[in-house]
Amino acid sequence: MGEHDPNHPYVRKMIGCGHGVLFTDYCKDCEIVSVMERYKTAIRTVQHCRNDLRRLGVAVPGMTTLPARTQEGASHE
Repeated sequence: MGEHDPNHPYVRKMIGCGHGVLFTDYCKDCEIVSVMERYKTAIRTVQHCRNDLRRLGVAVPGMTTLPARTQEGASHE
């Protein structure tokens, strides 16, 4: 992946990215950065959902036992 230069002339003129590619052209490095950011966001989303399911006492794929239910959780049944 190419180095991103925030001081690249294209960036200063607001006509291209820091990888030295005009906005009118495709930049593979920019797409890689975008996909990596989406991947990180997806991982965090899965972690949050898994934690919420565990908190609610729902079996999560990969878990062999259910978490112990709290008094608060048991009183809502």
